[in-house]
Amino acid sequence: MLLAVPVAAGVVYAFAQPEMSEKQVLLQMELMTQDALLQDSIAESKLTEEIASMKQFFKEKSDAWWKHHRTPEGRYVWRTTQTHRLYMNGSNEVMFDTVVYKILTDPRQVIAGRLRSAREADRLEKKKDEPRFLYMVYDVNSDKRQVLGMLKEIKLAFDDLRAEYVAKGASDVDEVCPYMVYVYGPRKYGVNGAELLIGAAGAEPQERIHDITGNRLKSYQGRYGKNASVLLRVDNSVSERGYIEMCKRVKRYFPAAKTEHEK
Repeated sequence: MLLAVPVAAGVVYAFAQPEMSEKQVLLQMELMTQDALLQDSIAESKLTEEIASMKQFFKEKSDAWWKHHRTPEGRYVWRTTQTHRLYMNGSNEVMFDTVVYKILTDPRQVIAGRLRSAREADRLEKKKDEPRFLYMVYDVNSDKRQVLGMLKEIKLAFDDLRAEYVAKGASDVDEVCPYMVYVYGPRKYGVNGAELLIGAAGAEPQERIHDITGNRLKSYQGRYGKNASVLLRVDNSVSERGYIEMCKRVKRYFPAAKTEHEK
């Protein structure tokens, strides 16, 4: 709507000039439209660059932490309870762990609060205070502005937690509260970049599965049989190796399954 204001103003001005022909007016409108599209393209590119920069920041921080914990003398083994997941779908709705938010109004506070309470619970129950791992996955249709905003909020949440440890006297905040954030996206097929379509043998597969685990496949084999109509799709966020592993897993339960890896 904002872009329409200068365009409309230009058209009014053009028609106010009696010496301008209809052809000249149309040419001016086309030039203004092209300029608006160019500005949109520039803004889109800038968003993509900023998202990539945030991803790189988290990757460098997590890689640096793992570098000191993946040694032959003592490799760090993390527990599944240390992991938190944040999913953003194509409608920009967010699921953080098991809670779905139509609109997450204060991500920084929500994320910091959840990680803080999880660490406190660990201290009470297991007498341990260990780093938390956060996985963020976003859909290919997610608004890039929303994605970038969420990445910034996640960093601010970790900043808050790190500041608390510094206030408590932590000598190495990168050790006790590192930026352990892994970002995956944009993804077309589910949170893992894959989906499985399945149906009765000889029929068009209709039912969609995004949690493609061995136990899940086994249960569907019991429902549809080994000769079920199955199609595995993965998008280009899945590596060749990951694709091969998924194919092996699916074909173990459905030998005739068709597969499709988008390039």
